[in-house]
Amino acid sequence: MRQYKNTEEKGIVESFPVAIVISLFNPSVAMPLLDGAIEHLRKRGFKEEHITVVETPGALDIPIFARMLAAENKYEAIIALGSIIHGETYHYTWVGPQVCKDCQDISRDFDIPVIFGVLTTEHASQAMEALGGRYGHKGVNCVDYAVAITNVRRQLASSQ
Repeated sequence: MRQYKNTEEKGIVESFPVAIVISLFNPSVAMPLLDGAIEHLRKRGFKEEHITVVETPGALDIPIFARMLAAENKYEAIIALGSIIHGETYHYTWVGPQVCKDCQDISRDFDIPVIFGVLTTEHASQAMEALGGRYGHKGVNCVDYAVAITNVRRQLASSQ
């Protein structure tokens, strides 16, 4: 039996090219989300030249740039970050699911992990809780997930 382990180590790793696409629409959430992810990449041993950040005005733009980055075929993972807060309109109802689906499609189309770190919350206070509060830090979690999934992908590739 072959077994491919998802090593949950949280230490220094071999750096690999990773891209972050961040929607700046809710900047009070977006900037700490991005800062946390970049800081954690550095703590994990990622080299500056392996980190690419693309800023977008809104969440619906995330898949456009994620697809462009995936087509370059030079990244081992793409992290999609942003914040969609419900508010008083129906906009939230359509944006969140569409961005999620588009990111999944890109992942399948290009065989690259597109980690969905776009917060979809009812209230701004819930989004703030995902920046180091009771829900942890979503940017940090996405980095750890990118490392874990890349490790498993490398194991699979080396066994073929």
